[in-house]
Amino acid sequence: MPSLYRAVSIACGDVDDDGLADLLFGMDQGPANVLLLNQGNLTFTDASGLLPAFPSPTGPFAYVELASRTRSVALCRMADAPSETTLFFGNGDSNNALPQPNIAMRFDGSMNALDASPTMGLDFPMTLDQTSTLVCADLDDDGADDALFIGNGGGRDYLYLWGQ
Repeated sequence: MPSLYRAVSIACGDVDDDGLADLLFGMDQGPANVLLLNQGNLTFTDASGLLPAFPSPTGPFAYVELASRTRSVALCRMADAPSETTLFFGNGDSNNALPQPNIAMRFDGSMNALDASPTMGLDFPMTLDQTSTLVCADLDDDGADDALFIGNGGGRDYLYLWGQ
């Protein structure tokens, strides 16, 4: 397991569909976000290399200028794709110098990172908001998360709903 410092948020969930809880660490100011896949024997594999690098000159995340300012992370099973885990990254620069969008991503069957925002109908704005909280909830008790709350310290908060 890598040495971690400056983690500002941690989420647990099954990212690789093996039935085991994996760990996602949102890192701030320097180190890249960290993804650890649970091997089931009290060990984890560092799979951070599967996360898209930022800034990304090509591919589905080319619009992201900087993601070393992740303030919050969440792993959710959303109603639009309940068999897949969605990774949410709440970004924001505490110095209000660099606008950055939040990110919703999923992995395909080969563990390639995909931008889930368009298929989920999310249009995360490029703002100076500092996303401090991401919370998913199953509001209708059907086993899938159908709400995403985004709390922005000092900015506008958002509530997204699916299947309502």
